[in-house]
Amino acid sequence: MPYSAYSLPRVVAQQYILSAVHAEDADTVTYAAKQKNMSRDVLLRSLRPAAMQDDRKVRAFVETARLQARLGHPNIASPLELLEADGTWHLAMERIKGEPLDMMVNNGRVLPSLVICGLLQQLCRVCIYLDIERIASVPFALEHTYLMDIGFRFDNMA
Repeated sequence: MPYSAYSLPRVVAQQYILSAVHAEDADTVTYAAKQKNMSRDVLLRSLRPAAMQDDRKVRAFVETARLQARLGHPNIASPLELLEADGTWHLAMERIKGEPLDMMVNNGRVLPSLVICGLLQQLCRVCIYLDIERIASVPFALEHTYLMDIGFRFDNMA
């Protein structure tokens, strides 16, 4: 059963309506949300209460958000806002519409060779971009990779 720091639906910072848990890890919960002012779907990554007690984890969360804000690439989702509300840090991010690559692999979906070649070419361009930006090590995880009609995008590059 997914952990949720909030009962859902819930409004954070009078602006983000949380509707569902999208993903989670040891220190964060990412919610599917609607940004009220802009009337758009977003993701809101929130630090768990236990992580807020560890200054290193708080610093890492904030620095990661700032790193993501520096990245301006068409294959990488953009962070929209870093805010502190309800006693924790939150990062609002662009929500990518597409099919998660991990779901495609787990379901045994086979992609045509030309599509795979195009994806690899885009992945190489992202790697070159990250190298130019001097971002040393970035994990590429299938669950953060979405196949779209224009190629793929990552929702978590830092």
